[in-house]
Amino acid sequence: MIKMHPESKCVRMSVLLLIMTVFVGITVFLSSCSKTADKSVLYVNETYGFSLEFSNQFSENVDIKEDSQSVYFMDKEIKNRSSELFAGILGIIEVYDKKNSSRADLQEREDTYNLQYLGENERYYFGWAHATDVQAPEDASEEEKNRFSKMEQEFDQIIKTFQFIEESEESEVLALVEGFGHQMQKVSLLARENTLRQTMEENYGDYVSTALIEKWSKDPQYAPGRLTSSPWPDRIEVQYTERMGEELYKVEGIIIEITSQEKEQSGTAARRPITLIVKNTSSGWQIDEVTLGKYL
Repeated sequence: MIKMHPESKCVRMSVLLLIMTVFVGITVFLSSCSKTADKSVLYVNETYGFSLEFSNQFSENVDIKEDSQSVYFMDKEIKNRSSELFAGILGIIEVYDKKNSSRADLQEREDTYNLQYLGENERYYFGWAHATDVQAPEDASEEEKNRFSKMEQEFDQIIKTFQFIEESEESEVLALVEGFGHQMQKVSLLARENTLRQTMEENYGDYVSTALIEKWSKDPQYAPGRLTSSPWPDRIEVQYTERMGEELYKVEGIIIEITSQEKEQSGTAARRPITLIVKNTSSGWQIDEVTLGKYL
């Protein structure tokens, strides 16, 4: 029978405690790493007023682009390899302005290409869909195709986190200015006064005060709109916003003019500064003054 000395017993107990401490430390560290890796990222789209939750990994591998009616979520690696503006599309959130669309329009698209209705806020209807054509390139490796397929499946889960966010006062003003920018191409400034006033009322009436429309119809040289068939004003890119009072904002931006070539290639044919004064009236936020700068 072997007898253990007290000193030896203490040493063995100390070693055992050390091993257990190290084991617990490693377990806690790995658990912490796992939680960090699984931590979600909140994507907030202030233009249209919604949010989504991504995983860290999805956030690092996705490229997000907007146009006037859609938000595209693309596989970053495939997108970077392609010369196309939109490639490797994992999913699309489509946005329909209530001024130009109805719920029935979305239902028609649901039947046409399986657009899924997401909901609506005060301004927009929302739906989502996958791309209708193959997005992984033909020369993609099996590894790339598998990664794309997994990200596409993950997007199916991400879309379930879609939520509306409360609109701030400034975001309402920005949405008004951007919406107005998309209407400018519909107004020909070369039309006769009566026709011009009618066209402005139809296209600018939801954005601009009655007094300003009246002023522009009599003196269109100070009005934004379409002067030629090409190029035409496509949008306003907001550069700066200043709150000048409780119900008054100044917005500075650039009118982007394009031709059919720039529309396809996402370029710019001409740029013109614009300053807008936006007031909160009994009819809501309205553009009350506009100053056009010289072409850049």
